[in-house]
Amino acid sequence: AYLNLNDNARATFGTGDDLQIYHDGNHSHIKNATGALSIKGSQVSFDSADGSEYQIKAVENGTVELYYNGTKRIETNNTGAFVTGELGCDTLYMGDNEKAKFGNNDDLEIYHNGNHAYIDNNTGYLTLQGNYGVLLQRHDGSENLITAYSNGASELFYDGSKKLATTSGGVDIT
Repeated sequence: AYLNLNDNARATFGTGDDLQIYHDGNHSHIKNATGALSIKGSQVSFDSADGSEYQIKAVENGTVELYYNGTKRIETNNTGAFVTGELGCDTLYMGDNEKAKFGNNDDLEIYHNGNHAYIDNNTGYLTLQGNYGVLLQRHDGSENLITAYSNGASELFYDGSKKLATTSGGVDIT
């Protein structure tokens, strides 16, 4: 048996028509006017119109997965979440002692311990590259500490004053 309703006819539930299910001729709607709308099941999913691919899948006591064009992109797990592909954001906030880790064995860590900031490389060289060179400055940019120019001088500073510079002929010391 079927319940057939024409466009804009609504199946309503609750004393004040709190829950409404209807089709407006172009789109289908589930409208909840009070409290939370709860969908219950051991696995709940939002699927494509033809049912051929997931869009969102939530498994009881398990994962929640987000899909793009049928491909899983974000998946929660027992330690947090995993993203397949690129993750973009405007700003990434991390608390003290929370580390950004890179490499299969946490080879590179970037973190702040509450007092100092660290770039900790546990394998090989730590390489800084810049098209024009590398510049190490005071946090507010008001003083150079070390400069290393591509195809040019490397310089060491004391309190903003250059004290040592390499030249094509050797070293200049002030």
